[in-house]
Amino acid sequence: MTIVWFILGLSFLIFIHELGHFTFAKIFNVYVYEFSLFMGPKIFQIKGKETKYTLRCLPIGGYCSMAGEQDQQSERNEKEIAEENEKQEDKLPDVPFNRTIAGVSWIKKFLILLAGPAFNLILCFLLLVVYFAGVGEADLSSKISVVDNSIFASAGLESNDVITGISATLSDGTTAADYEISTWEEIQKVLQATNPKVTDNNPLGKTQCLDITYTRDGVSNTVNNVCRTFTTYTVKDGTVTEIQPIFGFSRTNKPMSFGNIIKEAGSLEVQMGVLIFQALGDLFKPGGLDNVSGPVGMYESAVVFANQGFFAFLFYLAMISVNLGIINLLPLPALDGGRLLFMIIEKIIRRKINPKVEGIINTVGFILLFGFIILITVKDIFF
Repeated sequence: MTIVWFILGLSFLIFIHELGHFTFAKIFNVYVYEFSLFMGPKIFQIKGKETKYTLRCLPIGGYCSMAGEQDQQSERNEKEIAEENEKQEDKLPDVPFNRTIAGVSWIKKFLILLAGPAFNLILCFLLLVVYFAGVGEADLSSKISVVDNSIFASAGLESNDVITGISATLSDGTTAADYEISTWEEIQKVLQATNPKVTDNNPLGKTQCLDITYTRDGVSNTVNNVCRTFTTYTVKDGTVTEIQPIFGFSRTNKPMSFGNIIKEAGSLEVQMGVLIFQALGDLFKPGGLDNVSGPVGMYESAVVFANQGFFAFLFYLAMISVNLGIINLLPLPALDGGRLLFMIIEKIIRRKINPKVEGIINTVGFILLFGFIILITVKDIFF
């Protein structure tokens, strides 16, 4: 089911992008031929006053077809329009030039093109708001959450127990004196004090044991000899990390105020945006492609987040949405940012760029972009 949710999630983000173009086209009275959910052959459609609302069979995004989008209708005569309509399964209506995207004012066209990426950036923020509202913020007290069937669970500890004291020992004689515990940070210090050291010749097979005092429903309890024997570990920056097996507990979360939810959602989206630009800059450095993922890499990431639950997957969709918004704003041919760049150039030089030249540039840009996606996909699969 993960691949289904991945495809539907990605299609939803593209749908929101196209909804941005559609919404502002309607606001500025641009004629929209069709607004489609998904691609491929039609399943069914509803005809509005002007626009056809279509559901298609391939769950890969959607599109918004606006009058004048593919050509400069001001330069087309009635004969050309009639000849094109003869080739259409559903004949396109003749649309007055002032109702095409080419016929509205410069600022209106600019906003219509900008709306797609903008809607993705807004969606990222909204998804993060839902994420923080559902997940909350870290509770830095000594209240714990216990994983089912873990070492802590087997010892009788339960979620929402509050640890008040720990005595920890390591089988090599390392002992951490009894600690009074009141914060999550103090729990971590006790464990780190008796974790195997990088200097140990053979930390594998050693046993770490805890005697834990905790309160549950206001009643103090003690559990002794909560132990784990190290089977694997890694070393990072001189510190032993990723020790197995794990005790199976984590800190809890607490609800956030609405103000903090808004603040954290906005702050995190800005941080995501900064990381995207850093990754783009790293493309020009040796090994820069290692930090870029194509469809395969995106799916692998989706599996990781989906396995962590609903809110983790929402977080993943927020990351992809801000990526989609920012990437589409880049001044590259075949992207919204490229079309916006052409508009800015035309505004500066005060004349239209030759449509044939613009078409060639967009075609070349699309080919290069598609080739880049293929390159990244090959990298994700084989390297």
